[in-house]
Amino acid sequence: MKKKIVFIIPNLKCGGAPKVLSLISQNLDNNKYNVILVCVNMIDAFYKITNPAVKVIDLNKKHIRNAIFPILSILKKEKPDLVFSNGQDLNILMGMFKLYFGKKIKFICRETSVLSGNNKNTKREKSV
Repeated sequence: MKKKIVFIIPNLKCGGAPKVLSLISQNLDNNKYNVILVCVNMIDAFYKITNPAVKVIDLNKKHIRNAIFPILSILKKEKPDLVFSNGQDLNILMGMFKLYFGKKIKFICRETSVLSGNNKNTKREKSV
Protein backbone atom coordinates (compact mmCIF):
# COMPACT_ATOMS: atom_id res chain seq x y z
CA MET A 1 0.00 0.00 0.00
CA LYS A 2 1.34 3.41 -0.97
CA LYS A 3 2.10 5.98 1.70
CA LYS A 4 0.49 9.36 1.17
CA ILE A 5 2.73 12.39 1.73
CA VAL A 6 1.54 15.99 1.74
CA PHE A 7 4.08 18.77 1.31
CA ILE A 8 2.85 22.23 2.34
CA ILE A 9 4.74 25.34 1.30
CA PRO A 10 3.87 29.06 1.20
CA ASN A 11 4.94 29.53 -2.44
CA LEU A 12 7.17 28.23 -5.22
CA LYS A 13 9.05 31.47 -5.79
CA CYS A 14 12.79 31.46 -6.34
CA GLY A 15 14.50 30.26 -3.16
CA GLY A 16 16.17 27.31 -1.50
CA ALA A 17 13.20 25.78 0.32
CA PRO A 18 10.82 25.88 -2.68
CA LYS A 19 13.52 24.36 -4.88
CA VAL A 20 14.22 21.51 -2.47
CA LEU A 21 10.54 20.73 -1.89
CA SER A 22 9.77 20.81 -5.61
CA LEU A 23 12.67 18.43 -6.30
CA ILE A 24 11.81 16.05 -3.47
CA SER A 25 8.12 15.95 -4.33
CA GLN A 26 8.85 15.17 -7.98
CA ASN A 27 11.55 12.57 -7.37
CA LEU A 28 9.98 10.32 -4.75
CA ASP A 29 9.22 6.79 -5.99
CA ASN A 30 5.71 6.87 -7.48
CA ASN A 31 5.34 3.14 -6.76
CA LYS A 32 5.77 3.72 -3.02
CA TYR A 33 4.30 7.18 -2.42
CA ASN A 34 1.32 9.28 -3.41
CA VAL A 35 2.58 12.85 -3.30
CA ILE A 36 0.46 15.96 -2.86
CA LEU A 37 2.00 19.43 -2.96
CA VAL A 38 -0.13 22.13 -1.33
CA CYS A 39 0.96 25.66 -2.12
CA VAL A 40 -0.64 28.60 -0.32
CA ASN A 41 -0.05 30.86 -3.34
CA MET A 42 1.46 29.88 -6.69
CA ILE A 43 1.44 33.37 -8.21
CA ASP A 44 4.86 34.10 -9.73
CA ALA A 45 5.97 30.50 -9.18
CA PHE A 46 9.56 30.04 -10.30
CA TYR A 47 9.64 26.26 -9.93
CA LYS A 48 7.29 24.13 -11.99
CA ILE A 49 6.01 20.69 -11.00
CA THR A 50 6.37 18.58 -14.14
CA ASN A 51 5.79 15.11 -12.68
CA PRO A 52 2.17 14.18 -13.51
CA ALA A 53 2.06 11.82 -10.53
CA VAL A 54 2.33 14.78 -8.13
CA LYS A 55 -1.05 16.27 -7.28
CA VAL A 56 -0.63 20.04 -6.97
CA ILE A 57 -3.17 22.06 -5.00
CA ASP A 58 -2.97 25.84 -5.25
CA LEU A 59 -4.96 27.44 -2.44
CA ASN A 60 -4.61 30.85 -4.11
CA LYS A 61 -4.55 32.65 -0.76
CA LYS A 62 -2.62 35.84 -0.16
CA HIS A 63 -1.80 35.01 3.47
CA ILE A 64 -1.31 31.80 5.41
CA ARG A 65 -3.97 32.88 7.91
CA ASN A 66 -6.49 32.68 5.05
CA ALA A 67 -5.37 29.13 4.25
CA ILE A 68 -6.03 27.58 7.69
CA PHE A 69 -9.42 26.04 6.91
CA PRO A 70 -8.58 24.99 3.34
CA ILE A 71 -5.46 23.17 4.60
CA LEU A 72 -7.45 21.54 7.40
CA SER A 73 -10.09 20.32 4.96
CA ILE A 74 -7.41 18.94 2.60
CA LEU A 75 -5.82 16.99 5.45
CA LYS A 76 -9.23 15.63 6.53
CA LYS A 77 -10.08 14.61 2.97
CA GLU A 78 -6.71 13.16 1.91
CA LYS A 79 -5.85 11.45 5.24
CA PRO A 80 -2.08 11.52 4.63
CA ASP A 81 0.43 9.35 6.47
CA LEU A 82 2.91 12.23 6.63
CA VAL A 83 2.72 16.02 6.37
CA PHE A 84 5.89 18.00 5.69
CA SER A 85 5.68 21.75 6.15
CA ASN A 86 8.17 24.52 5.65
CA GLY A 87 8.27 28.01 7.11
CA GLN A 88 7.59 29.45 10.52
CA ASP A 89 3.90 30.34 10.08
CA LEU A 90 3.01 26.99 8.51
CA ASN A 91 4.97 25.12 11.16
CA ILE A 92 3.03 26.83 13.95
CA LEU A 93 -0.18 25.92 12.15
CA MET A 94 0.94 22.29 11.80
CA GLY A 95 1.66 22.22 15.54
CA MET A 96 -1.97 23.16 16.18
CA PHE A 97 -3.16 20.59 13.64
CA LYS A 98 -1.09 17.94 15.43
CA LEU A 99 -3.22 18.52 18.52
CA TYR A 100 -6.34 17.99 16.40
CA PHE A 101 -5.21 14.89 14.49
CA GLY A 102 -3.18 13.27 17.28
CA LYS A 103 -1.28 10.18 16.19
CA LYS A 104 -3.27 9.68 12.98
CA ILE A 105 -0.83 11.80 10.96
CA LYS A 106 2.91 12.30 11.40
CA PHE A 107 4.05 15.89 11.01
CA ILE A 108 7.53 17.05 10.05
CA CYS A 109 8.11 20.78 10.32
CA ARG A 110 11.27 22.20 8.79
CA GLU A 111 12.34 25.54 10.14
CA THR A 112 14.67 27.69 8.08
CA SER A 113 17.49 29.40 9.88
CA VAL A 114 19.91 32.01 8.71
CA LEU A 115 22.76 33.20 10.88
CA SER A 116 22.56 36.95 10.81
CA GLY A 117 25.24 39.52 11.44
CA ASN A 118 22.50 41.76 12.81
CA ASN A 119 22.02 39.54 15.85
CA LYS A 120 24.89 40.48 18.17
CA ASN A 121 23.60 38.44 21.11
CA THR A 122 24.21 34.98 19.71
CA LYS A 123 27.15 32.86 20.74
CA ARG A 124 27.22 31.30 17.28
CA GLU A 125 28.44 34.53 15.75
CA LYS A 126 31.84 34.00 17.35
CA SER A 127 32.11 30.50 15.92
CA VAL A 128 31.32 31.52 12.35
